[in-house]
Amino acid sequence: MKHEGSAVTALQHPTLALRVYEAIRELIEGGTFPLGGKVVAEEVGRRLGVSRTPVWEAFKRLAAEGLVRIIPRQGCYIVSFTVAEVQQLYVVRELLEGFAARLAAEAVDQDTLGQLARCLERQEQSLAAGDLDTYFRTDLHFHNLVVEGSRNQTLAEILANLYRRLWLVRRHTLRLTARAQARPEDHRRMYQALAARDADRAEDVTRAHVRHAFLDALEVLQGDPSLLDPPVPAAGPRHSTGRAG
Repeated sequence: MKHEGSAVTALQHPTLALRVYEAIRELIEGGTFPLGGKVVAEEVGRRLGVSRTPVWEAFKRLAAEGLVRIIPRQGCYIVSFTVAEVQQLYVVRELLEGFAARLAAEAVDQDTLGQLARCLERQEQSLAAGDLDTYFRTDLHFHNLVVEGSRNQTLAEILANLYRRLWLVRRHTLRLTARAQARPEDHRRMYQALAARDADRAEDVTRAHVRHAFLDALEVLQGDPSLLDPPVPAAGPRHSTGRAG
């Protein structure tokens, strides 16, 4: 599996704790584990060639980031979401990313605009080829470029964590709805607003785009209830141990 290979490659980073954390995060983001599924420390340790201790340290860090839940005496589980939780994530994303686009319109340079234009082209090509994985990864790259263009590191860090959680939803719902096929046009409008240095329009079109993205996700999630909040052991409150509120 491609993602497993990249995860093992991550084990060449300098410290054991960091490389194990990055490897497990790559496995999670690559869709190796299902939403709500249990992640067994011993199995992960064997896969990565390490003991349980650094694996559990990585689990704790991932729990703090909202990617897994640790249930006392039962283990570590990939997070799952209700429709309401997905909506909350998108509401926060709309507000923060809209503001990031406003800041980017005031500070964007030609190099960033060039990267955004090339990103748009790649996304349109992957859409035409039906390459969903590249399509959605390119989508994420486009948004990262906009956020980086805001020149606000704190905002970028907050959104990076939010994107990781939303990526779990999107990675398991890689389907092109009719609305999703129109998303490159949303990106083009965002690009045009940034190129025109129109901060008001950049914020407006970005917020509208995020609302559209939520409707895309909602359409897929409601069509496949198995993707929503799979059953996990019922011990302890749902939001315990590391789940961001």
